[in-house]
Amino acid sequence: MKNLQSTTEGTWIELKQVELTEDQKALLKSKDIEVKKTLMEEIKALREVNATVKDTKSAKSKYNSIKPSLESDDVYELISADMVSIDNNLSGILNCRVNGDHKQIRF
Repeated sequence: MKNLQSTTEGTWIELKQVELTEDQKALLKSKDIEVKKTLMEEIKALREVNATVKDTKSAKSKYNSIKPSLESDDVYELISADMVSIDNNLSGILNCRVNGDHKQIRF
């Protein structure tokens, strides 16, 4: 199972599971904001990796098939596309705005 996400059209990342050590868990409870900020940046770097070419191609294809049809004067904004790939089958949710109206498409 892979978790894929896009918040910018054409850019896909894979969201990995990150297991925190006991020391990292303790640091998250720290009152030192800089320590927590540094740890959160490290966790984000471990969690968000570039999707493979194969996964990107598959996710783009699925995204293009579920993206709302637009008229020439429509304004489209991607909020987030989140997909789960299990045995090359994609399911998930697309959050976007069309002309300022929020749309949510589950697939």
